[in-house]
Amino acid sequence: MNNYTAEFYNWLDREASRDPEIIMPCICKWLKPRSVVDFGSGEGHWLNAVRQLNESVDILGLDGEWVYKSRLRIPEESFQVADLSRPVHLNAKFD
Repeated sequence: MNNYTAEFYNWLDREASRDPEIIMPCICKWLKPRSVVDFGSGEGHWLNAVRQLNESVDILGLDGEWVYKSRLRIPEESFQVADLSRPVHLNAKFD
């Protein structure tokens, strides 16, 4: 059963969408990533925060088929459906 409903994502937008905007500048200043992958990215709030800091960062969000692509905060080509209960094989390396 999928618990990730539109209501869940609406709640997330209201309650937790500011966290990435606060935390990612600190992390990116310290690590200076050129590429970032987010396992369980949901709509991509954390990756969006990274891209806002540096548009040239290569990003990839991985999550289940239940993510509403119309609500993605990242380009659709930066999102990949994946079954995170199994090993994920990527054709790239990420910082």
